Amino acid sequence: MKTFSLYLMSLFYIVAGGNHFLNPQYYLGIIPPFLPFPQLLNWVSGAAEIVLGILLLFPATRTYAAWASFCS
Repeated sequence: MKTFSLYLMSLFYIVAGGNHFLNPQYYLGIIPPFLPFPQLLNWVSGAAEIVLGILLLFPATRTYAAWASFCS
């Protein structure tokens, strides 16, 4: 069950990150208006989710990716 949960979480992050690029209007709508460069913030957060989702798959980077996803 632990392995299944890990792969499911990783897949969730990768798909959610990709969705930042496929459906940007949804994410742009929830970025607070006082933050500058909303399109850039959307791209960066989407890319970060994809990278963290991939890093969760490797034992050497799993702990760092888990902490980074938890803290973000």
